[in-house]
Amino acid sequence: MIIKHIKVYTRPGKAEAFIASQAIWNREMARSPACLSRHCARSSGDPSIFFIWILWRSRAEYDHWMATEHDAIAELARASDWYERLEVSLLDPLTTAGGDLAPFPDPPTVTDAAGIQGLSEGYKLSAALRLAVASGLFSQLERGGEGTAQLAAATHLDPSLCGRLLAVLRAAGLVVAEGERWRNSWVAQRYLVQDAPAYQGHMVLHNTRPALVRRWFSLLTPFDTEQPEAERHATFVRAMGDTARAGQAKLLADNLDLSGCHSLLDVGGGAGEYAVALCRANPGLHATVVDLPATQPLFDEVVAAAELADRLRFFAADYRAGGLPGPHDRVLYSNVLRGLTDAEIAAQLHLAAAVLQPGGRLIVHDLFPEPEAGPSGLGAALFGLHLPAAANLERARLEAILGENGFHVTRSVRLPDPVVMNGIIEAQRGGEV
Repeated sequence: MIIKHIKVYTRPGKAEAFIASQAIWNREMARSPACLSRHCARSSGDPSIFFIWILWRSRAEYDHWMATEHDAIAELARASDWYERLEVSLLDPLTTAGGDLAPFPDPPTVTDAAGIQGLSEGYKLSAALRLAVASGLFSQLERGGEGTAQLAAATHLDPSLCGRLLAVLRAAGLVVAEGERWRNSWVAQRYLVQDAPAYQGHMVLHNTRPALVRRWFSLLTPFDTEQPEAERHATFVRAMGDTARAGQAKLLADNLDLSGCHSLLDVGGGAGEYAVALCRANPGLHATVVDLPATQPLFDEVVAAAELADRLRFFAADYRAGGLPGPHDRVLYSNVLRGLTDAEIAAQLHLAAAVLQPGGRLIVHDLFPEPEAGPSGLGAALFGLHLPAAANLERARLEAILGENGFHVTRSVRLPDPVVMNGIIEAQRGGEV
């Protein structure tokens, strides 16, 4: 056996695109029986650095693969577009007292909660891809890079819908934004432009035809009875809790400094999973969760299980309707603001400012659209296509809105390896820096 070890230094802002590219490498290498397993890891100290280990059955078979298949896969994956340099070495595995080193087990394709959630949203991407193919968007782009308004006119799409569709296609790695203009990625050029030799558009239209989609969804009929409103609400709240428990709540707690903070208001905090995580990480913290009255029984269950009833309380209210309880050292909006309109966001910022203690901070923990291809950006883009009235703001735009509404941004970061929410913004009221 032989192990190939690669240290990858990705270009600024290209880490997510590199991950998507590496998935292509893993898929293609898996077709070779000589490639026993593939393992990838991200540096905990620098999220732009990756490590790859590939276990080959023998040096001769590795050399043969390099000579016959490597270059074709490199062209397909285009990994060189996303990294600055590589450090490559070939290692001979040591044998142990028990015999030869056994191959590592091959990791599954979907390894985490984010992957499972992505699979559950696959139908949304299918609909977006069908719309792009049926409207001729890729073929129109191949005639020359165009802006959103020109593309919308040429494809007879509503301009707002066209912009949101392009955001999904960009996140999926099918189109590229260059300033105000768009162009096809090499994948779309090869497979989705109508005159391309390897055109796959007819297959896309066949696989996503409405009758076939209805047939697949008819499989749900025995399990798809209409739920009463109370049950639908409980399912939604528990779904949000799934994300928190899968690691997002810990990620938030690990990336917030709440030292000296005694009181936190979690607006739209659901059953309280994030408040629980923050209280556990900060023994001096007390938290109040604001959510609809129907959520309180679920909150009570979560808090009782966490044994934190003395530090957590529930305030039953629709946070969109009016005032918030206060005052507090911190006000948290976790996975809330992206679903509001710009006007509703401004209204929430004024409500938050009114209940913040002097020197207190606003915290926004959310899924922000990203300009690069990758799973995180795809989730945000699909959300924007699904809910057209939602603000679904990029982080820089929300920072600007905070400034327009009397807040000074003190910290804005992208979170590594999110389940859903990929960023945190912290801000103080103007004049309190």
